[in-house]
Amino acid sequence: MKVASIVIGSVLCLAGCAPIYQAPPVESRALLRLSPAIDVFQYFDNGEDCTGPRRFTGSNNPYNRENRTLPIPSGRRIGLKLFVVGSGPSLCDIILSFIPQTGRLYDAQMELRGDRCYASIVEPNRDPADTAIEISMKQMKQGFGSCSYQNK
Repeated sequence: MKVASIVIGSVLCLAGCAPIYQAPPVESRALLRLSPAIDVFQYFDNGEDCTGPRRFTGSNNPYNRENRTLPIPSGRRIGLKLFVVGSGPSLCDIILSFIPQTGRLYDAQMELRGDRCYASIVEPNRDPADTAIEISMKQMKQGFGSCSYQNK
């Protein structure tokens, strides 16, 4: 748990240098709901290369809302780095990238099972076969603040 606390503390500290997140206008946004299992997340304005990190303040922080939702821009690729803290020193983090569609609700889900991390972005109340959300898992490159496609 000590290692996980240090990593999460570092992410929060580095995010403190990022510009404040500005919600997009209602007519060009979707909603993202964070699973209660996701302990911390980081948002990237540019999901292609994980640049443009944004930080959250009291009023725009999804963790301060009962339903844990965040208005996100639609029609362009965004990135999310999700963290789950397990028991002991285990920590799971995955970067997902996708293009939200206007007016849709997406659920970010993540869990740690044994030594494996599982993450997904799903649309609630829709048949997964009918949803063609292209979600790309990202892998961090050497160096800070950039990522590359692991698979498409």
